[in-house]
Amino acid sequence: MGQENDESPESALSDGWLFTRDAAVIDTDGFFHIISRKRDTIMAGENSVFPRDVEEVLYDNSKVLEIVVVGISAGGAGQRVKAFIVLRPGTSLSKDEPLELCRKRLEVYAMP
Repeated sequence: MGQENDESPESALSDGWLFTRDAAVIDTDGFFHIISRKRDTIMAGENSVFPRDVEEVLYDNSKVLEIVVVGISAGGAGQRVKAFIVLRPGTSLSKDEPLELCRKRLEVYAMP
């Protein structure tokens, strides 16, 4: 899957691969299965954010099929939260819909 270079937004996608920083295995059919997280927290400044907490909020939208939340570099301020969303077939989602869910239930530092 390539090397983890840095945690800049540009490094989240490289050579067609999404670097979630999770540990995964590939089965005999070529499907990947995430088995563990390499890092359980995102350090947003002085605050810890658990990716699963953000994912659970976003899964409350019935249009979301799958999601992964990762931390990306925010310069000297640690990391910021980034969410990658896969929609259910035949649905569409505005940028504001998932953000509105997050605004209602997450602290500002945990917002993707």
